Amino acid sequence: MVKVSVILTAFNEEKYIGKAIDSILKQTLTDFELIIVNDGSTDNTLNIINSFEDERIKLISHDNIGPGASRNKALNIAKGEYIMYLDGDDWYRVDGLEIAYSEAKDKDTDFTFYQMINYDEKTGKTYENDWFNLNIFDESFENTVFNINDFKGSIFDLSVGVCQKIYNTSFLKRIDAKFPEGILFEDMPFFYYVLLKADKISIIKQQLYYRRKHDGSITHVVDEKFLDTVPAGQELIFHY
Repeated sequence: MVKVSVILTAFNEEKYIGKAIDSILKQTLTDFELIIVNDGSTDNTLNIINSFEDERIKLISHDNIGPGASRNKALNIAKGEYIMYLDGDDWYRVDGLEIAYSEAKDKDTDFTFYQMINYDEKTGKTYENDWFNLNIFDESFENTVFNINDFKGSIFDLSVGVCQKIYNTSFLKRIDAKFPEGILFEDMPFFYYVLLKADKISIIKQQLYYRRKHDGSITHVVDEKFLDTVPAGQELIFHY
């Protein structure tokens, strides 16, 4: 067993996938596996993935089935004590895995939040926002363990992004956590299901993850699939 399984899903990310992979291979924590899921890319993504020679990389390559189904496949084979996620156009801080793992392990959490920072590709600048800075959590939540009963705000103000947390693998498998398949916004029902099942949660007020903003990112192409928020909500209500 390794300490962390990083699950990276990619669809046509030839411009960015190299940086994403490199950010994991250069981590200060070296006891990890990197499970890369090539989700039916039709560009040069797969060739770039194959150019990396590292025994810690495990590759799954299949026809396009979407991020939810791809993440479920990877989770099924993960061997790490903890799970972290990475999108193909983003990257981690060089000590991101080590900091996240140490916090989750020391506090024995079911999952732990950490901060993300946005990167604007057009300007080359980073910027913060309240959502990814976890400003919804005041000082009383720092350096402690809590669950949703201790949180007095609206749970719908919490960041649902799967890449902003480290998860205890045994916990995810015990509660049979799965992503809904065939829709976008798959993070939402997954997050709320995990949140409501978790007994031990913590936060890290450090920006460990860089989230790239560019014209091809999911946040810029959601209009045509916006109604997927409806089945995502139904998945949460009726199945979780």
